[in-house]
Amino acid sequence: HSYHKSKFVSSANFLSGGVYNSVNNINAYFDLKSQNQLLAEENRRLNELLFNSKTDDSITNDEFAPINYKYTSANVIRNSYNLTNNFLLINRGKNDSIKEDFGVISSLGIVGIIDDVSNNYAKVISILNSKSSISATLKKSGHIGSLTWNT
Repeated sequence: HSYHKSKFVSSANFLSGGVYNSVNNINAYFDLKSQNQLLAEENRRLNELLFNSKTDDSITNDEFAPINYKYTSANVIRNSYNLTNNFLLINRGKNDSIKEDFGVISSLGIVGIIDDVSNNYAKVISILNSKSSISATLKKSGHIGSLTWNT
């Protein structure tokens, strides 16, 4: 009968829809890593555009030419935050043009300074390190000082 047939089709659609939805959710979960990499690359490119488009003549290099900032995205491989001298390890190094004394930032602000570099990895002195001292300016008052962590 058509009533029973419609109930069967409706139940089959419900069951197959649930299975397809579960498979889609699993595929989306495993695709998150590649999506995060795409977002990180886009953020890197946008940061580079933003900071290099500023016309601040007070920021210059040794040759008195404006600095052209280059951003590289990286993942934190290891991070300590509960010690006196905290460090991070990132998955970028000399092969990615990373050098000692480069700054490291995140979307939330300053992370630290590159301390040591191998071909594929770099060690970062965290701002949560008692040996870290970074020149900083307060936005509201314009006061200049050192950003340090007293443990």
